[in-house]
Amino acid sequence: MSYKLLVIIFLFLIKTIEASDNIGDSAGVHFKNGMNEYKNKNYTEAQSQFNQALDENPRNVAVLLNLGLTYYQLNQKGKALVYLLKGNALDPDFEPINQAIEVIRGQLKTNSLAQKNSYFEVFRNSILNKISLNIILALGAISLLFSGYLWIRYFSQKKKSVEQELDSPDFPAVGMIIFFLFILSAGLGLSKIIEAYSPRAIILSDNTQVKMAPGEEQSELFVLQEGSEVLVGQLQNEWVQVTYPGSLTGWVSKEKIILIR
Repeated sequence: MSYKLLVIIFLFLIKTIEASDNIGDSAGVHFKNGMNEYKNKNYTEAQSQFNQALDENPRNVAVLLNLGLTYYQLNQKGKALVYLLKGNALDPDFEPINQAIEVIRGQLKTNSLAQKNSYFEVFRNSILNKISLNIILALGAISLLFSGYLWIRYFSQKKKSVEQELDSPDFPAVGMIIFFLFILSAGLGLSKIIEAYSPRAIILSDNTQVKMAPGEEQSELFVLQEGSEVLVGQLQNEWVQVTYPGSLTGWVSKEKIILIR
């Protein structure tokens, strides 16, 4: 295990001790049991306890981080990434999760297939994944409120100047800037919602064959390694259509992936 990940685990234990009081009675019991098992290196039992806590409180970032680190200790890096990415989606600013994702991805095998990210993928990775929807909505509401106030005041003053034959008020340049900020936040919010409803999954094992069509007997199209993130398309029996971002589309067995969302 890398030194950096040890630091993450240490910080995580401090955070989760504080967070355990906010999880809820039943989920909190499973959470604390899981922490005790984790400290005693009983990772299989810890994983079971954290999963039960997650069933009762699926949006708790501390539980997701703990479960991800537990799967890492069980040498299931693909599953570890799934739960860490779920936590990242809920709280992009939670640094222990961000660091854990970086460490684990650095330990995964590289795909021989080149990933050619689309403009949206670049936009998603560089901006969307680093800001929460709540912050975007708050920014949009505040900018709309202030720009609306400035524009209403401007038109009121303009009307008054016409009626009283006074000089026209200054154009509200600040109001225009804030209004453009609202337009930007609205665009970000829409993109965030669209991205949230685009199903993605993680490949769970190395050398996963992606087939040209559903079926084990079909020809291999390309191979993906554990931890690869794919877009999910249609489902046909026990096979799922996946797209490696910016690259080819094929089919994998349903048991070879797990949905991030």
